[in-house]
Amino acid sequence: MIANAAMNACERIGMPEVRIILSHATVYLAISSKSNSVYEAIDGALADIKNGELQEVPINICHDNVGYKYPHSYSDNFVKQKYMNKKRKKYYKPGNNKNEKDDSRKKLNKLWNE
Repeated sequence: MIANAAMNACERIGMPEVRIILSHATVYLAISSKSNSVYEAIDGALADIKNGELQEVPINICHDNVGYKYPHSYSDNFVKQKYMNKKRKKYYKPGNNKNEKDDSRKKLNKLWNE
């Protein structure tokens, strides 16, 4: 989002004024927490697909929505329900940086009671 906003500013404002916006964006991104947890998560999911580790979509979240609970109708826009037929596999594992350790991990633990 920051990089896109900076790019949009370049297109709309131009030089020399945009140099200040680019400087702010560069510093913000340089000091922000870095993580490859999402990268590893999507690669893990894609590897499972490539290796044929597939499963049927549970009936409650299929196109006919038998027994589906709409998450946005619940507190924190989340509801526990069957999202996988087999044991739930964890692809996303929060990293050891401040944001993931403090925010993501706590929220996942709260939602899933882990």
